[in-house]
Amino acid sequence: MIRLSKLAQTDFDVFKSWIKDKNELLQFAGPMLSFPVTDDQLLNYINDKRRIVYKVILIETNEIIGNAELNFENSLPRLSRILLVV
Repeated sequence: MIRLSKLAQTDFDVFKSWIKDKNELLQFAGPMLSFPVTDDQLLNYINDKRRIVYKVILIETNEIIGNAELNFENSLPRLSRILLVV
């Protein structure tokens, strides 16, 4: 089982460790972030009022295994920018 919790600045190093090159980043984030991802970029990302950014946590081990975003840019909220690292 998993649970979602808001991505915090203390999680940035884990997030950045998943993105190995600009092509991986482009697949995940499109042109929104640039490689190499910086803390400033991620801070802007999590503070953007048009989205809520979550870390995906494996309940059994309390390990962060991914990222997901609830996006409010359009009229209907949508789950987007999902990255699972298992």
